[in-house]
Amino acid sequence: MQAGLNPLWHEQGCKPRDEVLKGTLTDAELALSLSAVGWGRAKPPYNNPVTFFQSTHLTSNMKTILENVLGRLSKAKSDVNPIIVLDVGFGGGKTHTLVTIFYAAKYPEEANKHLAKLPHPAGVRVVAVSGDEYGSEKVQRRNQTIRTLWGDVFWLVS
Repeated sequence: MQAGLNPLWHEQGCKPRDEVLKGTLTDAELALSLSAVGWGRAKPPYNNPVTFFQSTHLTSNMKTILENVLGRLSKAKSDVNPIIVLDVGFGGGKTHTLVTIFYAAKYPEEANKHLAKLPHPAGVRVVAVSGDEYGSEKVQRRNQTIRTLWGDVFWLVS
């Protein structure tokens, strides 16, 4: 290392995962899919709430969104706007935030290990609807072919 330059990380404070150090981590492995999480087909560490929360840095915005969404659903924060716009560019964390909400709502005990106690809504069914499933792929629900997002929403609530 050249004199006067600081290292990119301190080995005791931030140790990259082995696949990063070996150079074997691919972009495809970093890509997070709400659809894959919802269907139970996601790859580690995204495939279950334990490893997801262990490997996710929860930003202050993620924490605020979680508090607001779960607070609204549990009626602890009934004054919170029910519509949240995630207005960030590519790679800005939209999907990661949606998966965080999905896992926190579905597995609140795991989320609470990593966050302050969150409100837990009772009697709420957790579903993940991802627009990338519609179109040519179509969605199959109990031998019913669903072709549009709104058809799927109707099917899920009926």
